[in-house]
Amino acid sequence: MKPADCGSRNMDTIWQDLRYTARMLAKSPGFTAIGVLTLALGIGTNTAIFTVVYGGLLRPLPFPEPDRIVQLAETYQAQSDEINVTAKQLELLRKYGKLFEHIAGYTDVGFNLTTGNEAEHVRGVPVSAEYFQVLGVHPALGRESLPEEDRDDGQRVAILSHSLWMRRLGGEQGAIGQKVLLNGDAYTVIGVMPAGFDPRANPDLNPGVRAEVWIPLALVARTAGSGENISVIARLKPGVSREQLHSARDSRGPDHRRRLRIARGSFEPQANHEIAATYPLKVKGYGYLSGIGQKLCRKNMRYDRDVIQRSNRKEPMWNL
Repeated sequence: MKPADCGSRNMDTIWQDLRYTARMLAKSPGFTAIGVLTLALGIGTNTAIFTVVYGGLLRPLPFPEPDRIVQLAETYQAQSDEINVTAKQLELLRKYGKLFEHIAGYTDVGFNLTTGNEAEHVRGVPVSAEYFQVLGVHPALGRESLPEEDRDDGQRVAILSHSLWMRRLGGEQGAIGQKVLLNGDAYTVIGVMPAGFDPRANPDLNPGVRAEVWIPLALVARTAGSGENISVIARLKPGVSREQLHSARDSRGPDHRRRLRIARGSFEPQANHEIAATYPLKVKGYGYLSGIGQKLCRKNMRYDRDVIQRSNRKEPMWNL
């Protein structure tokens, strides 16, 4: 048999299979619709799972030496849920200084920002003085806040995001030293962060929530209520071992009902919650795909039986 004949027979077989598939799908529109929808659901679910898992677990934090950045939280002994801390507890956590090069607290609030006669609502992040040192990122223009500014009676200073600086202050170098109003209080602009800076581990999870202004934490800590509302991050000292982390993690905090929890490589716990939330969808998606596969296998078995019967009777295959 010539190679050309083999190629022709192979093409004939392919066309027969395609015609058969088209006829079977046309004969079972309900099955076809369910199959297509299930495949779309499975593909979409798996794509979403991969995006969340990669963003929350696999993709490193976009900062220098991200493995040295950890999140600190406390847990009640009888519970597994993480809780944030108060401003007073933040200071007590500094007793672990032998492990951490820098330690910082932060929270988030909404501000009505006014420049000139224009106002808009922006997301603000009150941060303690070492916040940007923990991340290893510094303002592209101007400076960070100083420890003496992170006090109840400290000067009202603000660091702006690059996009806010461009949008409201025209991207001018002279913006440093200008005043902006946050909830009616005047703040002096002391710095502008680099373009694209976003402290969240995975900005794609919630693209509409983006920090645009940073102010000293002490200015709002006393007015944010007595609840535990401050998140804590830290940068490990070089060479800190896993055993040292475990020892600190298992130690009792100032309140003996509590323990310290250290999460390495991420400070966005909501990402983990979203991953956990998608797990049932992943299982369901795999179950749906498995069911579709079984139905297709049964249809193929019927097709193979028809082919064998027609071959034994020497009937043509074109109308399968």
